[in-house]
Amino acid sequence: MLSQNPGIQHTINLLHIDDCLFIWYFDREGIVRSNGISFVADFPRALVLMALFQRFTPEDWGRNETFNCPPHTTSLNVSLDDPLFRDKYNPHNFQGLEIKCSDEDYLSPRPRCLGGRATRVLPCEPKLKDGARSIESLIVKISHPEARRTHEGKTMKGIRNIANKYDTSMTGHLPELLYYADVRGTDTGRIRSLVGQPGNGYRIMRILAMKRLEKITSLDAPSFIRAWLDAVTCHAFLWKHGVEHGDPSLYNIMCHPETHRGVLTDFDLSILQWEARVPGCDRMGTVPFMALELLKDGYWSGDIIRYYHHELEAFIWCLPFMCLGGFVTNSERHKVIADWVVASPDECRGKKTNFATDALEYTSYVPSSFAACYRLAISLCWAAQDTHNKFSRIRTSKSASVSGIRNDGSADKPPAAAQSLEMWTLFLNALKEVPWTGPVPTAPTVLPMLDDAAITSLAVRLEAHRPHFDGLDANRRFELQRLFIVDSEPPALRLHASK
Repeated sequence: MLSQNPGIQHTINLLHIDDCLFIWYFDREGIVRSNGISFVADFPRALVLMALFQRFTPEDWGRNETFNCPPHTTSLNVSLDDPLFRDKYNPHNFQGLEIKCSDEDYLSPRPRCLGGRATRVLPCEPKLKDGARSIESLIVKISHPEARRTHEGKTMKGIRNIANKYDTSMTGHLPELLYYADVRGTDTGRIRSLVGQPGNGYRIMRILAMKRLEKITSLDAPSFIRAWLDAVTCHAFLWKHGVEHGDPSLYNIMCHPETHRGVLTDFDLSILQWEARVPGCDRMGTVPFMALELLKDGYWSGDIIRYYHHELEAFIWCLPFMCLGGFVTNSERHKVIADWVVASPDECRGKKTNFATDALEYTSYVPSSFAACYRLAISLCWAAQDTHNKFSRIRTSKSASVSGIRNDGSADKPPAAAQSLEMWTLFLNALKEVPWTGPVPTAPTVLPMLDDAAITSLAVRLEAHRPHFDGLDANRRFELQRLFIVDSEPPALRLHASK
């Protein structure tokens, strides 16, 4: 029931066993269960409970009427002047949003889980006060993130401030935010505080409206590589300025519908280096794309810290996933990496390690237009695996010295900055060394080829944004924090003339 539509915030179910009635309350944080109430031994209290249920409003049952979208409804109109919204950002003075909510309109997989963010991405059309209409397509993102995290909308606005100051070209690789707000009465902590079960945090419903982007997986090989490198460059630029994205993956790299340039999206898991870390909230990732080291149990238990080389490796694993048809589930080549999506982290680590060893055997599965892309994928996967193995041996050696097996006075772990630097260097070298211009195809239809000069210029641009692998000093963090929170001009919105 929680997945039925965006307006369902919680559900209340009754479990009847013998003469006892149990209340099960479900929301995006989990389940709250009551003790049983006996109709025989405690009839007055059971009667009062039934009387209370009889007087419940739709909101009490968990239905938020503002976002309620019953079955077979094609759209819902949301007034942005509703007092339900707080902490709003509305620079274009939208009066409302018409959200398309039929099953065919979903731009992301429908949430099928009890807990978690339950992200929905749907097309929408804003309503402006002067009657004008937007020429550009917009989308609305509805999710239930941890309330302790910085609002994704504030993060997106802040990183645009940083880009405007240090490199305005980076704004073309960032989402264009047009509206955000929190929704009152949707936090999952209220019920837990009432029943005396305070948790470690709580979730809240948040919405964002942005300009619509296209999936990077719809591009041909040259456009895909350019868009992918745009995202890698934007990611490096942000890390250099204290913003850790947290979850690079093919799901979070989009492209502009007109220019086909890459756009790095989904900043709700981002970490800002000048803010205190929220315990338990900095271990994230999309399993098929995560670095080999982060697929160990130690990462999920908090023993392994995520660094820049881990996120760069996540970009690397996007390449074989794309070349082998990761989203084309009915293809023969998809079978090579199909298990990455459904495997547990430890199982996925083993499958990706085996893939890197046998990567050359799968060359025949790759379309001709993606041959150069796959050559780069193999080179980078080998580099990632070699770097991981090398520094694992170093850590093992130093651990042995600490335990007395070897005593050479070097008890400290190797700095993560050294591993990030090595991965960065190998990444750039692979871009420069892989032959991008292949032989002229013999088929009548000329396949799109990658241009050496264009790739070289993109590699040079990436190299110019080399991150600070060992973090930022206090003065730099303070400077970026001040820049992050200032108000700035919102993205322009192209409009039809008002009627």
